[in-house]
Amino acid sequence: MTGAASATAHDAELRAAWQLAAWAPDAARDRLAALLEAGSDDDALLASASEVLGKVFAVTGAWALAAQAYEQAAAVHDTLGHPALAGALREVFARFPLAPFADDGEALAAELAVIEAAQRGTAVAAERRIAELRRALPPRPITGRLEAAFALGPEEMSLLMAAIAGGIDPLRYPARSTAEWSALLGGGGGGGTSRGALDDRRLLAIGLCRGGLALVPHPGVVSRLRGRDRLESPPGLRLRAVAPAAAPERADELAAALVGPALGVIHGPGPRAAVAAAIAARLGWQLYLAHPRLGANQEQVEDAIIEATLFGGLLALELDRWRRLGIDPVRDGGAALARRGPLLVLAAGDPAIAPRHRAFTIGLGAVRSPR
Repeated sequence: MTGAASATAHDAELRAAWQLAAWAPDAARDRLAALLEAGSDDDALLASASEVLGKVFAVTGAWALAAQAYEQAAAVHDTLGHPALAGALREVFARFPLAPFADDGEALAAELAVIEAAQRGTAVAAERRIAELRRALPPRPITGRLEAAFALGPEEMSLLMAAIAGGIDPLRYPARSTAEWSALLGGGGGGGTSRGALDDRRLLAIGLCRGGLALVPHPGVVSRLRGRDRLESPPGLRLRAVAPAAAPERADELAAALVGPALGVIHGPGPRAAVAAAIAARLGWQLYLAHPRLGANQEQVEDAIIEATLFGGLLALELDRWRRLGIDPVRDGGAALARRGPLLVLAAGDPAIAPRHRAFTIGLGAVRSPR
């Protein structure tokens, strides 16, 4: 593997560990150990991995170990000639232990404070990291649930919050392009990912933001963060909560496989939606079934995924209902839906979804993994 390819692979692993840290800290720690063993002579990797390890310890309440990990990251950044970043990391762990946010309002205010400081030209590396850690602490506020449910990396979350700030108060936080926000926010946050330009491609693919001259957030995300407390069905759909059945075999493993951009497939006779709800419940998610009406379209499916996620839910589609209206959401092998996952696809027969887009498949009472 070339140096560039190795760096890209390490960056992807660090991002995955960062995303895992909030909901599966043991898995994140194992991933970091394997990564450090593979790249033991890479100081930049050591610095970034140490910072992610600090997040793992913070989430589990091991604040002394978290401080040690941040100090190690700071020390390595000193040797790499990054004194400003080393200072920011020391400023973070000097404030340990951190308290979780009291409520969604406090969490949002902290994110907006970072955006406002960035607009004034103030260095925000330390405050961004503190907000990142606090939103991951249980009980997670709406900002932390957004980050975890959509598996956002630290830079993606920073960019999303910048766009949301403009949607909440456009006079105080003027709408800006991705490039402008990147210059203000200074690149990546924690997690060891790139500290270069922020990238909006995944936010646009998921549908959390819309592009153009300025980055515009999805209106449902803005209204939810402003205090909307009722789930609203998109036009052309009806979202119905589903009560869970008895959990299937390996339910915890199946639920863990759903986190991130992937599709869970349940086919065959029987209470498909109730089984799907039982799997979702293992992650603390309510399952919502999207019933299409005349005039429904693929774009409304994407809006429904976001709406369900904003209210701690997971979306399921009964594929046969959609096909009866002439709409096939998986006509491309599931690629478009998988980018916006997690999502559960239910059907009488096994749908033509590519193995790489499946988190799992349950059929006729048997469980198999296509991976």
